[in-house]
Parts: sequence; C-alpha cells; structure tokens
Amino acid sequence: MPRGYLSGEDRRKQKIIRTLQGAAKGKQKDLSKVWGITQPAVSQRLKSGNVTLYDLYLARDFLKIDLEDLETLLHERG
Repeated sequence: MPRGYLSGEDRRKQKIIRTLQGAAKGKQKDLSKVWGITQPAVSQRLKSGNVTLYDLYLARDFLKIDLEDLETLLHERG
C-alpha cells in the first residue's frame, strides 16, 4: 500500500532516510566501529535520519554515496 505523506517536509525527510539506509545496507557493523557506537544504535540513527555531516565524513570509505545522492541529502527542497 502506498505511503501517505502529510506534507512535502515529510516526503523529503523519508527520501533522506531511504537514501541513508540504502547506502548503509550491509555495512552497519563497519559503521558501528567508525562511529564508536553499537550496531543497534547505528540502526536507530539510520531509521530516524539522525546522521550528522561529521558522521557521513567518518563513514566516507564505507558509504559510497554518489554526488547526486549527497546533494539530495544536503540540498533537498520542496
């Protein structure tokens, strides 16, 4: 069933979360070491979208986010 969004902001937030989760798929163990947190904490950060720019910098070797996706994360607008 298609997901309903209440606003454009909700749609943008979910797009960012999906991009992060897709990039981190199968790499949560590596991310937990780099970020210095447990694997469940990594999963929670990705699920909530609470990933900082510094987190992305630390994970640059593991998360192969292409330029288009990175621009989406940083400049997503309605």
